[in-house]
Amino acid sequence: MELSQKISLLFSEVFIGMILVVVIPTALLGVVASGEISALTLLGSMFLIGILQVTPNVLNNYADWEIDRINKKREMMHKHYKREALPLIAGVLILGTIPFFVYGNVYLKAAIIIAYFMLINYNFLIKAKDVLFLNYAFIALFYGPVAFAIGFFFSSSNLALFESLLWMPIFIFCFNMGFAVIKDYGDIEGDKAERKMTLPVVIGKENTLVYQFVVITAVFGAMLYFALVKLNWKLSLLLIIPYLIAMYAMRLVISPKSRSAYSNASNIIRTNALLVMVILALYFLV
Repeated sequence: MELSQKISLLFSEVFIGMILVVVIPTALLGVVASGEISALTLLGSMFLIGILQVTPNVLNNYADWEIDRINKKREMMHKHYKREALPLIAGVLILGTIPFFVYGNVYLKAAIIIAYFMLINYNFLIKAKDVLFLNYAFIALFYGPVAFAIGFFFSSSNLALFESLLWMPIFIFCFNMGFAVIKDYGDIEGDKAERKMTLPVVIGKENTLVYQFVVITAVFGAMLYFALVKLNWKLSLLLIIPYLIAMYAMRLVISPKSRSAYSNASNIIRTNALLVMVILALYFLV
C-alpha cells in the first residue's frame, strides 16, 4: 500500500468520526459562548481539541487490538499497520499540543492537563475504558465539559462567564452518558471474550436499552424545562428533534437486520450530537 493510501486509511480509522461530528462542534460551541469569535480562535481550538481526541483514539485502537480482531473491526488497519506503530503516532500527536499549553492562559492549561489525565487513564493506569460506567463517564466528560472548556478558554479567560454557562456543558455531559452506550451494542461478542465490562455485557442488551431510554428522556426533559422556565429560551423546543432521532437510533439496534445496523445507529447518534451543538449555539447567535 502506498504512503498516501496508508495515511488515508489512518484518517478513516482513527482521525475521523467522533472528532468531526462530536468533539470539534462542542469546542466550537465553547468559542461561540465566550463571545471572542475569530478565525484564530475557531481554527486553533479545532486543531487542539482534534489532537486531544485523536490521541486517545489511537491508544484505544492499540489497547483494543485483539478485541477488534474478534469483532472484525478495523480489518484494513490490522492488515496494513503494525500495532507497535500506534504509540509512536500518539506520541507525535501529543507534541503538537505543547505550544498551546505553554502559551495558553491558566484555565486553558488546566483544561489541557485534565485532558492529558483522561487520555492516559482511559486506556492505561486505571483503565477507565474497562470499568463499568467510568467508561461512559470519561467519554461524556471529554465530549462535554472538557471540549467546551478547551474552546471557551482558548478564546477567553473570563471565568465568571464560564461559570454562568456551566449548565450547557453539564447538559452535554448528561446526554452523552446516554448516547455513548450505543457504541457497545455491536461489540458484545468480543467484549465478552475479553471480559470487558460494558453495560450490554453486564446487564444485557434489553436492560441497557431501558437505561438509555430513561437517561436520554430524563436529560432532554430536564433541559427543556430548564431552558423554557429559567432561560425563557423558546428555541429549546428544537431539542425535541434530536430526542426523537435518539429514539430512532435505539430502535435500529433492538432487532438489527445486519451488523451494519449497529454502525448506522452509532453514526446517527454522532450526527445527532452535532445537531444538539447547533441548537445550543443558536442560544448565543439568535
